[in-house]
Amino acid sequence: MKKILSLFCLLPLLLGCAPASASAIGTNCDSLQPTNGDVQYALDFGNALFTEAVWERSYTVRELDVIVNRVHRSALALVDISLLLFCNDNGTDDIELFYNNQTVQEGFSNYENAVIVNSCQKDNLLLYEVTGSADGVDYSIHQWIRTLSKTRLLNVVAVFPKTEAALNEKYSQGLFPELPACK
Repeated sequence: MKKILSLFCLLPLLLGCAPASASAIGTNCDSLQPTNGDVQYALDFGNALFTEAVWERSYTVRELDVIVNRVHRSALALVDISLLLFCNDNGTDDIELFYNNQTVQEGFSNYENAVIVNSCQKDNLLLYEVTGSADGVDYSIHQWIRTLSKTRLLNVVAVFPKTEAALNEKYSQGLFPELPACK
């Protein structure tokens, strides 16, 4: 009996050390503010890839989203990881209204000559491959969208100079091994 009781005392401590998973995210919209689990999920996503020595991190928590910005310290690369809350009746069921060729194209309008070159999907993961330029640098841009639940969506945008194709491939493979690129 003592062993069972001590297990129940240790269980919360053990669970607190576990890495965040999709089950740690919020599942409803009792509040328009992201939950602590939402924030932790966004901060932990891809954490093993983004070492502090190579990537600078900042983040913002706002109503309906958490945004983690990663900026490479030497290459002109960045990765934005967003956890978005969808708190209307349809939730993420109408995702194609928010992510389609037109809205993605508009989302990258701050890049010169931004063009969607490919898009593909595997299960609940959607990938858009975009090219564009800014300040004389040509970029390869990947945008992954993953539905996590009816109220939560993961949006990851990775921007790498075209000259850093190997670096782009490494991080794309590390973040989404099941769909690092459209084939």
